[in-house]
Amino acid sequence: MPRYIKQFDNDSCGPIAVINISKWLCLNYTIKNDYKRIYKETKCKKNRYGVGTLLMHLDHFIRKEFCNNLKIRKVKRPNVIETRNHLLNGGSVLMAFSYKENNKIESHYALFTNYYCGKWIGHNATTKLSTSQHSDQEIYNCFYGTCHLPSVWFLEKI
Repeated sequence: MPRYIKQFDNDSCGPIAVINISKWLCLNYTIKNDYKRIYKETKCKKNRYGVGTLLMHLDHFIRKEFCNNLKIRKVKRPNVIETRNHLLNGGSVLMAFSYKENNKIESHYALFTNYYCGKWIGHNATTKLSTSQHSDQEIYNCFYGTCHLPSVWFLEKI
């Protein structure tokens, strides 16, 4: 299994998701060699919503960066079952989801690469671990726990 990485500050989840996608593709980008370029090209910075990478910038970047390696499908109205089935069929899922923390809505990008023994295998899905396992209920909360549906990209290796 590739050595996935976790973010090291509050605003790096977008660039870290890109690096983790590269690891899933066995391209092995690194923080040392690729992080600064990805951070800059995804426009990861202070914006009107806080600090981080906007959906449109991350979408544009992954389509350009991985055009020879990935088939990418942004899902219009994602649901848990369809997303889990994509994992079970060998794909991975990039997810931007919202959660409540200290009575404030926060957003986060994470890569999910497998569904195994009733658990979703996520990378940088928490700030504590590079790889973690999540129950269906936890993922359900990512989808329906706030007033915002997650943004979901289905990724397939070419």
